[in-house]
Amino acid sequence: MLIDHSIQKLEKSMDAKISDQISQISEKWFDNVFQVVGNVYFDLEMLQDFRLGALMLMSTTDTELKYINSRLTAYDKRYNEDTVKYFPVLSKTNEQIDEFIVDPDNQRTLAAISPMNNFYKELPNFFHYILENNQRCKSMEMINIHIGTNSLTYPQDLKANIVNQIKSFNPLLTVTIYNRPLMQLDYADIQSMDMVFFNDLSIHVNNETFKEIIISRMEYASKRIFTYPVISEEIQEGESPEALLHNFKAVFGVFAEFEYIRRGVEIN
Repeated sequence: MLIDHSIQKLEKSMDAKISDQISQISEKWFDNVFQVVGNVYFDLEMLQDFRLGALMLMSTTDTELKYINSRLTAYDKRYNEDTVKYFPVLSKTNEQIDEFIVDPDNQRTLAAISPMNNFYKELPNFFHYILENNQRCKSMEMINIHIGTNSLTYPQDLKANIVNQIKSFNPLLTVTIYNRPLMQLDYADIQSMDMVFFNDLSIHVNNETFKEIIISRMEYASKRIFTYPVISEEIQEGESPEALLHNFKAVFGVFAEFEYIRRGVEIN
């Protein structure tokens, strides 16, 4: 059946290397759509794993840190933010992690220590594809990178580190980091995005601004939205996570060009 084949394709894409997935996505869109990309938004949580960083900082021994590292393969395949489910030996709760992240006394250390996701390491290649696309469209304008955070206030000097690193990828990149997510930016800024990368799209679908711009007005119909594969509801016995993700993509794909990005994180 067509649906079964689509689910199999989704499963295969979730197992692909992030570098291969970025290449496939870029070939799919940039080789066929001649549209200048001028504004790109990222949730900072898509680039840096603060929940894993909090768990690392809450752990007190080398044995616990080695245990966290040993569980990353399973953690990378999760479909929700139930972090502690993948590290049961540590006896922590998700509520403890949430409280740790929002505590102002922890945020500088958290921003400095939390590991960058593998997707962040692929940004130079991704920006290369965007620049190639724009050149084919006869554009050498700056590409504006916007980064927002859903969970913490990022220290100004550490913001500067990320800004400088991304700008070093190419002189045509500008970078702005906000201590708030996309749907809290000005209406015009939200409308201006050509590509959006959400850490968890499911937390936005009931946002009034999101529903107005993306659902009611369909202003992202020709734009591109990416997200990690997150299922907001509890998966019932006998249900396939891949089937639920496929169904969500089929529905939401009416309102935007939509694709999942594989998770991945490494602890150095």
